Amino acid sequence: MMFVAGTAGALRTLWTGIAVFVPLVLVANVAIEAVPHPRGIGFLPELRYAMTVPVCLVIAIGAAFLSGWLEEHVAHPGPTLGAALLALALVALVVLGLLGPRGLVRGGAPAIVLGAALTAFFVPRFAAEPPGLAGTVAIAVFGALELLGFAVALSSERASPPGPNGLAFDVPRTVFDVDHKFALLPGGARVHYVDEGTGPTLLFLHGNPAWSFQWRELIAGLRTSYRCVALDYPGFGLSDAPPGFGFTPREQSVVVEEFVKQLQLRELTLVLQDWRGPIGLGFAGRNPDLVRRVVLGSTWTAPTTTDVPRGKFSLIAGGPVGEFAQVNFNALASFAAKSSAGYSG
Repeated sequence: MMFVAGTAGALRTLWTGIAVFVPLVLVANVAIEAVPHPRGIGFLPELRYAMTVPVCLVIAIGAAFLSGWLEEHVAHPGPTLGAALLALALVALVVLGLLGPRGLVRGGAPAIVLGAALTAFFVPRFAAEPPGLAGTVAIAVFGALELLGFAVALSSERASPPGPNGLAFDVPRTVFDVDHKFALLPGGARVHYVDEGTGPTLLFLHGNPAWSFQWRELIAGLRTSYRCVALDYPGFGLSDAPPGFGFTPREQSVVVEEFVKQLQLRELTLVLQDWRGPIGLGFAGRNPDLVRRVVLGSTWTAPTTTDVPRGKFSLIAGGPVGEFAQVNFNALASFAAKSSAGYSG
């Protein structure tokens, strides 16, 4: 009988932990998404969904069993549980600050602190009064959706098999018929680029999110008459970003400048479209002696009237609100990266 009673008690405690786990995952992920990445990306890779789900599950179930033990051994179990979870949160933040990459504490602190507070609040209440039928159904449904999301997120983390000659992934010549080259720039970026053909130099700049692959058809058609050069910005395509790189247009423009000077490119024709406009024009403005021509298509070049959708967008994106969002949150690039998964040009 004691064994049966103990098993039943353990199952109730386990159910309490699972019940707390469901809202904990939701709150933790909202908190992570709400804090801008210090490098300009809205979501820290170290805290993405595939990791928050198992962490939240362990914390919720562990807190449920700890709460049950405190009920039997401590005079004030609720405050004690809250203090223990807060201490655990502070320890986690210290560890992240000491061992994690720069910005990890800033990105993780809201999720960790809010998660500790939510767990301390819900565990004793769910243990004392388990959710009714409606609450149980809601927990089951949302829990199943979260676990499904976890499975999808985990599958997305599988790295592509490496390609030949040190490439991060295989790029068949049947789809991108070029020789792949790399340049180590002064700023620390290892930049992948292609350099095909002979003649006047065309420098193709990609935008966010894309890579040199998007220019494959133009390169194939023009390399018999021109020298076609196209690079990948750090962190895009086959290029590696150095620690602390912010992925902002200003930094990418500086990378273009370093790249051009290292390869000693001269008399350039810049080929720019979309987000490549401000990146390439920034480089050209600083180095007018290196640029002969600029080919622009569908990018930011001149003011427009506000009686058309493009003008209204420009008014917002180019005004104080847009400037604040871009400088502090790299908003447009972050939104494009999230909404254009799988885009290849």
